[in-house]
Parts: sequence; C-alpha cells; structure tokens
Amino acid sequence: MKEIIWIYIIDSSGATIFGYDNYVKGNSEVNHTLLSHFIYALQSVAKNMGEDETKEVEINKNKFFLIKEKLTSYLFIIKTKLNAKPEVISPILTKIKEKFVEKFTGHFTLPVQDKIELLRSFKEDVKRIIEGKNNLSSLIESLSKIN
Repeated sequence: MKEIIWIYIIDSSGATIFGYDNYVKGNSEVNHTLLSHFIYALQSVAKNMGEDETKEVEINKNKFFLIKEKLTSYLFIIKTKLNAKPEVISPILTKIKEKFVEKFTGHFTLPVQDKIELLRSFKEDVKRIIEGKNNLSSLIESLSKIN
C-alpha cells in the first residue's frame, strides 16, 4: 500500500521494538533522531487513549495513526500520506497489533536470537498485511463503510 510510509512499535519508555519502512518511490529516508523525539511527543497523545481506540494526528503533509496495546502499553504507529483514509488504515493497524500480540505472547523470555527470528517473521507478516490491502479489497471495504 503506497499510502503507508512507515510502521513503528514502541514501548512505554519510547524505545523502538519494531520498525518497518515501506520504501516506495518518492518517500524519503527516515531521520531516526527526529523520529525518536516525535515518538516521545506521540506518547503523550497516547496516554489518554482508550482500549482499542485509534487516534489520528495530522501533521504537515502526513497522518499518523496510533493504537495502544493494553497489556504491554506498546504504541503501534503508522505514518501515512495525507490522502490515507482512516477506514482503510485503522483495520491495518489493528491487524498488525493483533498479529504482534499473537506472535509474541508468552515469548518475551526467549533468548535474544529467538526473538530476532520472531521479529524477522513478524516483519514478513506486516508486509503481507500491508500488501493484502490491495486496491480491490480497499475498494470493497470502503464501499461497505458507505452503507
């Protein structure tokens, strides 16, 4: 999905747990220093979020969609282009959160190498979730929201 620029999962301290840059022609490189400061600011927005609530923040020419996982308080963030539709992005963000919980629940005490392998596998899951929202499924989902 070309509207998605990147996806990050951060813990309550602001440390990056997972990052996925959706390299699409025309997107610029991520400045990780600016990103860490920005994510810190987004954490204050997330503090007042309810369970399964998706927040949308518009800054400059981008939108940021946030959802918080209740058990770990991890923050799941998708940065998109301004034209991204919440009814398309929110379900993607929820699926990514659910896949993360499914994959990592009960595995937080694994050795580092096993966690790295799980993250590698999770990255492929994220890629499939994003690519699974092709134009046809996005159109069908958008049409179903109209009625």
